[in-house]
Amino acid sequence: MRGQRYAVVQSCGSKGCKLSMTIFRSTIAKLVGYLWTGVLGALCWPVVFFGKRATFAFGLFWAKGVLAISRIFAGVTWKVEGLEHLPEAPYILASKHQSFFDTAIWSLLIPNAAYVMKEELLTQPIFGWFIRHLDIVALDRSAGLSSLRKLLVDSAAKAEAGMPVIIFPEGTRTVPGVRGRYHPGVAAMYEKLALPVVPVGTDSGVYWDRGFKGLKPGKITVAIQPPIMPGLAKREFLNQVSDAIEDASLALLPEGFESAQIDPTTPKG
Repeated sequence: MRGQRYAVVQSCGSKGCKLSMTIFRSTIAKLVGYLWTGVLGALCWPVVFFGKRATFAFGLFWAKGVLAISRIFAGVTWKVEGLEHLPEAPYILASKHQSFFDTAIWSLLIPNAAYVMKEELLTQPIFGWFIRHLDIVALDRSAGLSSLRKLLVDSAAKAEAGMPVIIFPEGTRTVPGVRGRYHPGVAAMYEKLALPVVPVGTDSGVYWDRGFKGLKPGKITVAIQPPIMPGLAKREFLNQVSDAIEDASLALLPEGFESAQIDPTTPKG
């Protein structure tokens, strides 16, 4: 019996036991997060009838709760570098997108921003009900040129109202260490709006991935880079903004982090 107890203790000191505990903590955090979102959404859905300010206050409360749950149950914390690089609004913020964290954090950092989002997100249960009542630039990616025109018109209106406009120029989440395809929408906004564009790198996908096993203890870094001022040709701008985002994100990866390598043949435009 004593030998059996020793074997259990020895196995719990192994890498496998540590991994099991990380998965357990992640699963609990995700379940609590879903419960938090569901209960809050069910109880507070009428808040949208009190206007954007009340809806945003609710969203901010929800986002703070999600981040607190990830910290308490899964050990995920975060820090921001380069806040001094944010110019006076309006401006365009172009961020790397690796995880759900990237959508939640900006409501805390830039409370008065407008977000470019995929139109299909508006149809999601609970989440879609609330975000359709906020400052959103909805993008139908299947609509081609008409979608691009709508992006420019709607984002220009938000900027004229004095709001920063936040966009994820790759259009979807990417794996840490992988360079996605940068879509032309951000370059068209840069040219049409004639505003500074602030590139942002992150390593959020290292610590916050999809699925119940996705949360891992560690500190996410949001790295805000110096703004790219108006006046560049669209191709030159797209190269500069994608390089700034990717270089900042790669620099944050932990030493020895295993990920797919960036394919140098991946188009930047």
